[in-house]
Amino acid sequence: MSHNVNANANQNQDFLQSYKHDGSLKSLPADLSNVPDLASRQAQSLPVFASSYEQKHFTEKIATNFHDNQLTRKVLKCWFGTIQQRWKERTEKICESKAQNICSGIVGDYEEKIKCLNQHISCLEDKIQTLQCEQEQYSQQVKKAFMRGVCALNMEAMSAFGTEDTCAKGKILCSEKERLQKEVNRLSEMLCTMEKSLARKDTVIENLTGALAKEKEKLHLAKAFYSCKEKALDKKRE
Repeated sequence: MSHNVNANANQNQDFLQSYKHDGSLKSLPADLSNVPDLASRQAQSLPVFASSYEQKHFTEKIATNFHDNQLTRKVLKCWFGTIQQRWKERTEKICESKAQNICSGIVGDYEEKIKCLNQHISCLEDKIQTLQCEQEQYSQQVKKAFMRGVCALNMEAMSAFGTEDTCAKGKILCSEKERLQKEVNRLSEMLCTMEKSLARKDTVIENLTGALAKEKEKLHLAKAFYSCKEKALDKKRE
């Protein structure tokens, strides 16, 4: 439509130019008769031209708004990505520092626990060694007591089968027999006491051995946990 309007305008300009150059009034009536047709054509083409102009202006406005919106979206997307990356880095740093503080505290606690367990284990080992030494001493004393008893019984048997029996020797033997009987009774009582003490000490040694095994197991678990924490810290640092 705009092409037709431009063509009509060019045609009118050509008509005016030809009229000026010719300078004749012969074709004036015919030309004047064509003027209403040209005016009506132009009047008909004006609304179409106006609507096409408004449509073009509207489409240009929509295109401009769309372009501006696209640019705004791109800018906002880049800005949001930058903000998100910064927030991610800041959050990672905060989490890493907190994790390092927590792990360092846990490591310190477990190091103290490991030291305490090592000290406790050394004390238990010393107690076990002391009890074993006492047990060996008691066993040696019991052996010596039995040897003394056997020697006394042998002496009594030898005196009973002697050739010369006098009253003095009989009195000596009686007194010696009484003394040996007392010694045997004392040794038997000592033996019972030692057996009870050894039984108690065996029980104590078994309990201490069990406690030592438990403490060693705890120490092993603590060392394993400590090594896992160290590996996690190394991975975080990498």
